[in-house]
Amino acid sequence: MKNYLFLRAFFKAALLLLLLGKPVPESLEAAFRGARW
Repeated sequence: MKNYLFLRAFFKAALLLLLLGKPVPESLEAAFRGARW
């Protein structure tokens, strides 16, 4: 279940960046979209 925990941590980090108003890098956004089947 390591992948699940990683996805949760990654989602929290991305959400935190969005809340802070920082621009999300295209690579990070692409990886996030790829992770969300």
